[in-house]
Amino acid sequence: MSALGGAAVSSTAAPATGLSAGYPLGSPPAAVPKDGGRAPPSVYARGPAVRTPLAPAKALAMDENTASLPSKGRAAAPLADAASLMKGVPAMDIFVQYERAFSIQDALDQHAALAEQREVLMEIGRNRLRVRQTQLSFAELEVEEALDSTRAMSAAAASDVQRVMQTASRVRAAVRDLRLASRMRQTEQGVVNRHVALADAEIEKSRQEMTSMKEVIDDKSLVLATDDSQPAPSTPVDADGNQLQQRYKYCTNCKVGGHGQRFCDYFLERPSWRIYPNQKWFEDEKGNEYHCPLGKKLVDFADESHFSRIAMYLKGRAWLEEKTKVLQLGGALIPQTYIIENGAWKGDAPPADDQVSNMPWFVKEADRNWGTSVHCCARPSQCMSLAKLDATYVVQQHVKDPLLMDDGRKVHIKFYVLLLGFEDGMRWNLYTFKDGYLSISPNKWTPEDLSKDTQVTIIRSERIGDWPAWPDAYPKCKAATAKVIEKAVSEGKLEGRLGKLQFEIFSADFMVDTRGDVWLFEFNMSPVLKDPKDAPKAGAGSIASLKNLASEHLSECRLCGLKTVLAQLQQPSRPRVSMSHTSKSAEDSSRSSALLFPVAKLSRDIETQLRTQEFAGRPSDVALEVFGTNAMQAVLQSVLAAEAALNHGGVGEGQPTFTGAEMPRAQRRLAIVPRRLTEDESPEAAAVGGRMGLELRLRTTDSLPPAGKGEIKIARTTNIGKLAGAIANRIREDGAASVRGVGAVALRHAVKATAIASGYLAERDELGTGFELAALAKLGDKVTGQPIEGSFVLYRLKVATSD
Repeated sequence: MSALGGAAVSSTAAPATGLSAGYPLGSPPAAVPKDGGRAPPSVYARGPAVRTPLAPAKALAMDENTASLPSKGRAAAPLADAASLMKGVPAMDIFVQYERAFSIQDALDQHAALAEQREVLMEIGRNRLRVRQTQLSFAELEVEEALDSTRAMSAAAASDVQRVMQTASRVRAAVRDLRLASRMRQTEQGVVNRHVALADAEIEKSRQEMTSMKEVIDDKSLVLATDDSQPAPSTPVDADGNQLQQRYKYCTNCKVGGHGQRFCDYFLERPSWRIYPNQKWFEDEKGNEYHCPLGKKLVDFADESHFSRIAMYLKGRAWLEEKTKVLQLGGALIPQTYIIENGAWKGDAPPADDQVSNMPWFVKEADRNWGTSVHCCARPSQCMSLAKLDATYVVQQHVKDPLLMDDGRKVHIKFYVLLLGFEDGMRWNLYTFKDGYLSISPNKWTPEDLSKDTQVTIIRSERIGDWPAWPDAYPKCKAATAKVIEKAVSEGKLEGRLGKLQFEIFSADFMVDTRGDVWLFEFNMSPVLKDPKDAPKAGAGSIASLKNLASEHLSECRLCGLKTVLAQLQQPSRPRVSMSHTSKSAEDSSRSSALLFPVAKLSRDIETQLRTQEFAGRPSDVALEVFGTNAMQAVLQSVLAAEAALNHGGVGEGQPTFTGAEMPRAQRRLAIVPRRLTEDESPEAAAVGGRMGLELRLRTTDSLPPAGKGEIKIARTTNIGKLAGAIANRIREDGAASVRGVGAVALRHAVKATAIASGYLAERDELGTGFELAALAKLGDKVTGQPIEGSFVLYRLKVATSD
């Protein structure tokens, strides 16, 4: 009997495959209980120690008092005791699962935790198999005893029908218990193997992640991140002088917050992307840690914009985020707003109580969103009492006649947009998300009920697509958002990042009144967005739809007379700026032009594009489309200001002077190569009286035009065709031509005639291969109320090509 008990234990010394420990131990994971929380030590112990809980069962099996039992053998009681013992053994549960790690230390810690979990599972599995094996051994013993009892039955006992039936019943029961114990042993083995395999799979994911991290940190093609104002560092080269190429694109989660990790996860769905690990960057005086890519490298995406080629936060976003700043951009789109700052009215105070309607008044903290810190009162005189002394608030009266839901509840629109700023620092794409959400108040709205559940729209669960007012409201929300963004860009509030793509997803809150007008209240930067896999029924913006850009593209926007052509992200990076202006009069008015066109902004944009191309080693090539007389004058002013900036380090009023060959060779000029646009290329012509526009190509050059034979003077009434013929003849004879005129009309005549003359020369192949007809411009000093005098030197310019 003792030999059988020993067999029960020794039979589990080498369990089935899948139970070999092959990973180093680390610190136990938090989810795995330590000694105080595990099963009794005797259950976890290996080897002989496991016999301790089985000793009472074997003692019972050897008890002589059980030998006389007619229906149960000596192993029956130990078998039942072993079954109860199984209840005290921990289950094979996996508490720690692999999660993507964004730092080397996190990856190492996770691997150690997963390896420790496997060891714990192995230990639990061994003990469970030992108990099951013991049950099986006792069941085998019970069968042996039942058979021995049958063999030992005397003839007299065999003639006793009742005794035979009892013996047969005992044999059947013993066989049934043996079959059950064997099946449970096999099942337990399968459970153990399966859980260990799952643990191995989690460890393998962790191992592959660490291998990938080792591979990416060995990539020598990455460069150190630099400030946006500095030129991008040159790409490292190998021993043969060839530029090193990245094998993958890299993203880093710097733990800034917002949607950074979510965007990393989306990038990593693509096979060409890898994690670049983060490291501690610095710690502020409050103990907050900031992180950056390992080695402070520049990666393709990081939520810390300084280290990312793609910035997920707009430069100048505070102008959209802060309610007091948005007021300067929104204008009439926003309800009349008053400001409380440090316990006093800033600027105008609201009217007296007897001069306003009975609509409620709202006091909203300027730096809070999502309906938090919103107070409601009945009269403007009560607003100041709701404000703290050390905070800033915006105060607004309720929109008159708000459009309500069918059940009478108040509602506002949660309007999602995506704004992209391109690497040239001047082009922007604006996308709007058509399938947004409605935010609804819990209670039916009345102006008399000042409770938050009535006045604040905080329930966001209804998609906007089924709202009857949405088809009419959507284009108005889109236009209002575009108008604010256009103003922010044109005034330099939202700034481009030279050499870096930037984007941000944010939302705008609109309310509609019964007249169909939409009112803008605020923008929410980094709004709550849910992925269906995280919260399929969550009432928040669908990031999946935004991720796929299932939206309408605003193909153009008008900025103070400038129309910026917004190119798609996938298009080649060849900057274009379109200008259009419809003037009721062709009077030469520099003052009018200056008011309509932000010359300084356009000149900065031109300079930015040219410097970007210079940094990239590409030939200069900036294209402008110009419509209208005053627009042409403004463009020429912008070109010359950009030219001065290129030569003197910043945009200024000074212009270089030249007289033919006397121009210093060290000075870079912006040569203008004009071309007439066709009707297909210029759909905007309908907006400017049907006149075709001109394309001006700007190229930096230090080549000198040959000396010409006097100037061709032009006026408002000069025939452009004859002027073009005269220019073409001068180019044929002397290789250069000088043109001078006064006023915006004469300047436009000169540029248009140059474009026509270029066509004349090209038709006869008189320009030469690889040459263009270019103009070097000069404008006289601006005098208020007087037309500007301008002159051009025209000559053949050799076109630069990429290596």
